[in-house]
Amino acid sequence: MHKISIIIPIYNVEQYLPQCLDSVVTQTYPNLEIILVNDGSTDSCPQICEAYSEKDSRITVIHKQNGGLSDARNAGFNIATGDFISFVDSDDLLSPHFFQKLFQALTTHNADIAECEFKKFANEEEIKYFPDKAESSIKVFESEKMMEALFKGPLHVMVWNKLYKIALVRGKLFPVNRISEDVFWTYRIYGEAIKTVKINEELYFYRLRDDSIMGSRYSIKRLDSLDAYEEKIDYLKMKFPNLVQDVRKAYCFVLIDNYIQLRQHNEVDPDKFHRNIILEKIKSYNYWTELKKWRWKDLVWYKLFLWSPNGYASLRKYMDKKSKRLNVQK
Repeated sequence: MHKISIIIPIYNVEQYLPQCLDSVVTQTYPNLEIILVNDGSTDSCPQICEAYSEKDSRITVIHKQNGGLSDARNAGFNIATGDFISFVDSDDLLSPHFFQKLFQALTTHNADIAECEFKKFANEEEIKYFPDKAESSIKVFESEKMMEALFKGPLHVMVWNKLYKIALVRGKLFPVNRISEDVFWTYRIYGEAIKTVKINEELYFYRLRDDSIMGSRYSIKRLDSLDAYEEKIDYLKMKFPNLVQDVRKAYCFVLIDNYIQLRQHNEVDPDKFHRNIILEKIKSYNYWTELKKWRWKDLVWYKLFLWSPNGYASLRKYMDKKSKRLNVQK
């Protein structure tokens, strides 16, 4: 039976770690190598890791100085011995069939990557049980269609709802000291893959936390995602030029979102240094040969921002609230 290596970076999540590990060790696919990377936790996580390793011989624990999420994943990479590899965040939960179904889909279709749908939750009451479909629909993506699906959907950029062939990702380390590490890493992996399969079933459960990196107050580190987008565009120009236009448009709206965030958190950029740089990049899109390929809705939003950033931000906020109300009513 093929071995699956699972890398779980851990930092100060004592409240959630046992539930996460319980969902991993009870998987229906048994041949697992579970690598727990304690990234300098100052709470009881080191003791929790050791306790689980004593009960389950499949678990290996690494204790290291705090270096961040990417550094922890890389540390697990260095000792992984499986034929396939997966990443799990230490506050999330898995369906009991997560690895069984991903492995079956990947091997049946001779794919390089398998991914599933995921469900966001704030507390366990929202997922009292893990629904299991007897049969899940599977879609296959190849070559440029695979990359297009990654940027437009239904494939996702995050690394944790997937199973990879180890040969595909071996040696491809995550960027250290950057946030949005998934954005830096995933597109390069997909760019070298030949085939990906997508399971239309929620098998991964992603915990929403206010104190998480992306859930916390806006900081200048969020601008790392802009560097990731620029690197991605340069990469696509070389390997998938037909996709550059769509990704450039997406990047433009990421720039706009960060500009609005910096306006709302003036203390982060008091001298407007970053805002001015971002604004010039946004304005660089304002010519007809670029905009004529956009959908009219995107064009209207873009022009509204140029005319009135405050008006853009207010209308976006209103539309988001309206959308949330409609979703609740459903």
